[in-house]
Amino acid sequence: MTNTDYWEEIKSIACEVEQAYQEDDTIDIYDTVWEHVNGHQWVIYYSYNLEVLQHSDNPENMIEEFGGASAGDILKSQGLSSLHSELSFWAMKQDILDNINN
Repeated sequence: MTNTDYWEEIKSIACEVEQAYQEDDTIDIYDTVWEHVNGHQWVIYYSYNLEVLQHSDNPENMIEEFGGASAGDILKSQGLSSLHSELSFWAMKQDILDNINN
């Protein structure tokens, strides 16, 4: 994954969310972004996680929202790969939210 690949995907998802909101302004943008990111291959497959964190503008978003203790808890209970996945999820989520114009 290149930096360009990452940001094209982020902007594409942001555009999809914006379109969905324009068609139905009762949708919750945050929930819609959550659904897109939660099932995204870059979060699901560990091999992409570090690349997401490398290209993201928000690699520490999870720690900023929940504190370092949550990262430590995930690391202790689920391992390093799960921590990378969680960090990637929160980074992508925020990158997409930052690119939504609504």
